[in-house]
Amino acid sequence: MSEPRLTVALSNDFFKAFGRLPEKARGKVATFISKLRANPRSPGLNYERIEGGKDPFIRSIRVDQDIRCIVRAPMRATPMCCSGSTSTTRPTSGHGAAPAM
Repeated sequence: MSEPRLTVALSNDFFKAFGRLPEKARGKVATFISKLRANPRSPGLNYERIEGGKDPFIRSIRVDQDIRCIVRAPMRATPMCCSGSTSTTRPTSGHGAAPAM
C-alpha cells in the first residue's frame, strides 16, 4: 500500500522572507522547495528537531550551509507547512520557529 500524498503549504511569512534573500540564496531555496514538494519524505531531507520548541512536530531542514527551512514535520495525510528560512547569521529562537529574514 502506498503512503498517502502529503500537501506542502507555504506560509505568507515564507514568501516575505524569500523575497528578502539574496538572489543566489533564492535560487537554492526555490530548488529546495521543489524537491520538498515533490517528495517531503525523501531520505535526502534531514529533519532536525528544534530543542525547546513548543510544537513537537516543528523541524529544521538544511537548504545549504547557511540556510535552513523551518517546517512542521510530515504526518500521514497532513498538510506540511514551510514557515520561512533562516541563515546562520539569524539564529532560530527558543520557541521552535525561525525569525523571518
